[in-house]
Amino acid sequence: MSVIWRYWILSALFGGAFGIRFTLDVWVLQQVTADADAKFQFIGVTIAGMLIGELCAGPASDRVGRTVAIYASVVSIAAWAVLVMLAMETANIALFVCGALMFGIGFGLFHSSLDAWFCDRCKPAALELRLTQGYFFYNAGYLLGSSLAFPLLLAFQWDAKLISGPTALSLEPWPYLLAIVLLAGVVLTLRRGTTVPTARPRPAIRSVTPRQVLGDYLSVLARGGSGLASVLFVAGSIALIVQLIDHLAPAVLLPGATLKDKAANILLFNVTVCVFVGLLQIVLQRLGGVDGIDASMRGAIVKFAMGCVALLLGLCFLAAHRAALADKPWIGLVLGLAQALLLMLPPLMKAWVLEFNVSGRYATTLAVLGVSKRLFAIVATLCLPWFVHAAGTQPGGETVTLYALTATVALITLSLLLCAATRRRQPA
Repeated sequence: MSVIWRYWILSALFGGAFGIRFTLDVWVLQQVTADADAKFQFIGVTIAGMLIGELCAGPASDRVGRTVAIYASVVSIAAWAVLVMLAMETANIALFVCGALMFGIGFGLFHSSLDAWFCDRCKPAALELRLTQGYFFYNAGYLLGSSLAFPLLLAFQWDAKLISGPTALSLEPWPYLLAIVLLAGVVLTLRRGTTVPTARPRPAIRSVTPRQVLGDYLSVLARGGSGLASVLFVAGSIALIVQLIDHLAPAVLLPGATLKDKAANILLFNVTVCVFVGLLQIVLQRLGGVDGIDASMRGAIVKFAMGCVALLLGLCFLAAHRAALADKPWIGLVLGLAQALLLMLPPLMKAWVLEFNVSGRYATTLAVLGVSKRLFAIVATLCLPWFVHAAGTQPGGETVTLYALTATVALITLSLLLCAATRRRQPA
C-alpha cells in the first residue's frame, strides 16, 4: 500500500471517530444535565485536552517516533469512547468531563503527529495538495461517522423526539463502539506499513529531556518572530470558529425536533462540507500546480475565504434572528459551506507554519501552531457563557448570539489580514 493511500485511510478512520464525537457529545451531555453553561465548560475541557496533546506531540513524535505518538492518540481517544459509554449508563457528569479531556489529548496528538508522519514521506512541492487531500478523506470519514451517530444512538427510531434538557430517552452505545472499531483500523493500517522506509530518515534519539523539548520550541519561535505570530493568530481565529461549529452545529445550530429531521439536517451539513472540501481541493491543485502555492496567493486565498465565511455566518445570524430555525432547513447548507471554506484553510496554515521549522522538527512546528490555537480557543470559550447571558433569555437567543459571535470573529480576522497587507505595501 502506498504512503499516500495509507495517509488517506488513516485520515478517514480518524475522521469517522471524530464525526461521532463532535456530533453527539454536546447533545448527550444536555440530556444528562440541566446546566445551560455545561456545554461551554465541556468544550473548554476538550480544548484544554487538545492543548496538552499538542504540547506532548512535539517531543513524542519528533524525538520518540511518529507511530508511537499516533498509537498514543488512538489509546486516548478509545478511552474517551469507553468513558462516555460509562457516563451514559451512570449519568455521571465527571465521566463526561474525563472523557472530554482524554479525547482532547488524543486529538492534539493526532493533529500534529499524523501530518508530521506524512511530511516525512511527501515531496515538499506537493505538501499543500496532499494535506488538503488528507482533509478531504478526513471529512469523508467524518461524514460517515456523523451520519450514523444519531441513528445508532437512538436505535433508528426516526420519530423519536429530541427534547432539550434531561430526558428518559434510551441511548444506545453503538456509535461509541463503532468509534473503537475505527480506531482499531488505524492500528492495523499503521502496522501494515511498518517496513516502509521514510523519505527523510531521522536519527534515533534514545532520551528526551525538558531542556531539549524547550529548546526545540524556542528555536521555532525565535526563527518565526512576528511573522509566525501573525500566522498563529489567524490560525487561532479560524480554529475557534471551526471548533464552535463542530461542537454546536448538531446540538444547537442546526434545526430538527425529531431524529429524522435532525439526522437529515446533519447529513445536509456534512455532505455540503465534504463536497465543497473536495471541490476546493481541485481549485487549490489548479492554482498551485506542481510547485505548490506561493505565499502571495496563499494569503489572497485566506482573505477571500474569511470574507465569504463572514458573509455566510452573517446570513445565518439574520435567519436565526428573524424566525425560528425550524423554518429554515437551508441553514445546514449555508453553515456547511462556511465550514467547508474554513476547512480549506488549515492545510494552508500548516504549510505556512512549516516554513518556520528548524532542522526538520515538523511535529514541533505543528505543535506550536496547535498550542496557540488551543490557547486562543480556551480563552474565547471561557467568555462564551457571559456573551450568551448578555443576549437575554429570548427564544433562540443563544443560537442568535453564537452566530453573531462567529461572524464577528471572522470579520475581525479579515480586517487584521487586510490591515497587515496594507502595512506591508507601504514604503519603509
